[in-house]
Amino acid sequence: MAIPMSSRLDAQPSYEMANFDPDDTGLDTRIWISVKGHARHGPRLKVVTEDKKLLSISLSLKPEIVAAPARYRLAATSLHKVEAFIRLNLDTLLAYWHDEITTPALVARLVRLA
Repeated sequence: MAIPMSSRLDAQPSYEMANFDPDDTGLDTRIWISVKGHARHGPRLKVVTEDKKLLSISLSLKPEIVAAPARYRLAATSLHKVEAFIRLNLDTLLAYWHDEITTPALVARLVRLA
């Protein structure tokens, strides 16, 4: 007997995280966007640094680095682009963080930096 996909998904906790390449976002690096899930911190996305580490940046009108490796390399221009991307897409990013939209909806709503 087949079980509808929605029934199987509803029975499992959501640990969604989507990654986007520079071609998708207009940024200089890959980013990771997730839902809150069981996180105990505020809304954020992750940025892959030049040395392949993850840097967390808050999702707000004034994005800030909130978690970073002791030594990280991310050019100031790249950081400014990430901040602009967050501001441009803030409502969509927060809706995804709060699990109010699906990953396909996130993909459809994100606006690429020019």
